[in-house]
Amino acid sequence: MTSVARLTVASYNVHYGRDRRGRTFDVGAVCAALDADLLVIQESWLPDDAESAVDRAAARLGYQVRHVAMGPARVSGRKPRLVPKGHGQGMLVISMLSRLPVRAESVIEMPNMPMDAAPRRFALRTDVEVDGSVFAFIGTHLDHLTHGSPIPLRHLVRQLPAVDQPAALAGDMNMWGPVLSALTPGWSPAGRGRTWPNPRPHSQIDHIVVNRDVHADGFEVLRAGGSDHLPIRASLHF
Repeated sequence: MTSVARLTVASYNVHYGRDRRGRTFDVGAVCAALDADLLVIQESWLPDDAESAVDRAAARLGYQVRHVAMGPARVSGRKPRLVPKGHGQGMLVISMLSRLPVRAESVIEMPNMPMDAAPRRFALRTDVEVDGSVFAFIGTHLDHLTHGSPIPLRHLVRQLPAVDQPAALAGDMNMWGPVLSALTPGWSPAGRGRTWPNPRPHSQIDHIVVNRDVHADGFEVLRAGGSDHLPIRASLHF
């Protein structure tokens, strides 16, 4: 009898850990509620002078964590924002959290488009061991569809794992499901649900897609957190 490997993956754009009025909310509580084996966090805030909320949550919940910077940023005022080098209070990062054994990590660089405010766009890939098998989890944060995000996404797709390696791609894609499906042939959505804008979401722009040998047992949009996005979670097997 062939064994089946199971895991949960999740994605959340935390908007610097602040709500629309600039007030902080408990990022760690949302991480705990997601209860995922692998979690990618977009717009994660890494301050210069303090430990980040994501680092505190990772330590409390038993995650390994890796941050990769998108660029310097500020959180003063109502609207957190990216700023030129030398003017930041910290870094805007993508954070990858794993409570599974990590076998390899890599950063996939993507081209920036002229209208993109972020100094760099990339995807974080983490290969983990699940019941004796290797699973690749790729997390990213794309710019708005109107700013040319299909171009970096096509670049990313060419570097995704082959169909014979179980994998999932997750993140704030800033595009609707049909557009994402058209740009990621061979990959299928783990589930559907409205994720933006919180608290009255009308669109799904946060997604988890899986390749051919991975199947979703469940998908959920959590009504949690103070970000303008809602977090998503999928239960997978392969």
